[in-house]
Amino acid sequence: MRFRGIYAPLATPFDHLGNIYWSKFDYNISQLLRTRLSGFLVADRWGEAPLLSSEEKIRLWKRACGQVGDKARVIATVSGCGVSQARDLVAAAAAAGCSAAVLEAPDLAALAPGVRCTETFHRSVADSSDLPLLLGIRVGGRTGETPEQMASLATHPTIVGAVVEGHAEEAVAEASRLCGRGFSIVTSDLPTMAAGLAGGAAAAAPAIAAIVPFHVLSIEEAVRTREQAAASDLTRRALDLDRLLRSHGVPAFKDALDRRSFYGGLARLPLFRAAAETREAVSRSLYELPS
Repeated sequence: MRFRGIYAPLATPFDHLGNIYWSKFDYNISQLLRTRLSGFLVADRWGEAPLLSSEEKIRLWKRACGQVGDKARVIATVSGCGVSQARDLVAAAAAAGCSAAVLEAPDLAALAPGVRCTETFHRSVADSSDLPLLLGIRVGGRTGETPEQMASLATHPTIVGAVVEGHAEEAVAEASRLCGRGFSIVTSDLPTMAAGLAGGAAAAAPAIAAIVPFHVLSIEEAVRTREQAAASDLTRRALDLDRLLRSHGVPAFKDALDRRSFYGGLARLPLFRAAAETREAVSRSLYELPS
């Protein structure tokens, strides 16, 4: 299975009681389906995954698959749990109709300082999975995975790609070379998205794709047509919004959605609405970006 194009993370809307606001979830999908997005990430960190129960995640995956049908791919995100629960959630994502799942290893630093369990986690879940899996990992730097570690995992028949974070362009390019053409690298960082796509990444899934999908699609098209100057200029225009999302997280993400033709609404407690100065900054950053 190969992944191409742009994927958008879906927000999880909530009503004033903190319940999932299903009609708004459906509305956001219907609006995004009017674009050329290749698919959606459901119940990742931008969808407030740490604040969702397993049952809610499964319902979100089923709902998204029902709404999207064969128009795009729905990719479940499985994170923050051990091997046994991850296996159950991957199986539930497959039953819901998801095309694949992003598998993120839990942070075990407090339980076993200095012990790296990432590869063991991914292989243990992949061994029992019938659903294609994408690794959710950071590449490069002191704490990230090395291209060689990615290439080792890429030999597993169920692991078909990786959603990568990190601004290490050379590491992404090397990972793409080592993992081979059948392994899809999906970059999630806007600042290095154009370079990543030009250097071997197959697709991209930056957070702003859910807010200004046409702008992100324009960057991808500029790379595809080898108009690097245009890709760089389009990226530069969106860096302020991307910086605000990275700095202020889900509250800024939802405020930005509200300012375009989508629904963000309230974050789930204990999160609160973005501060006034953050909302003003988000508004300014959106001014010249086509949605």
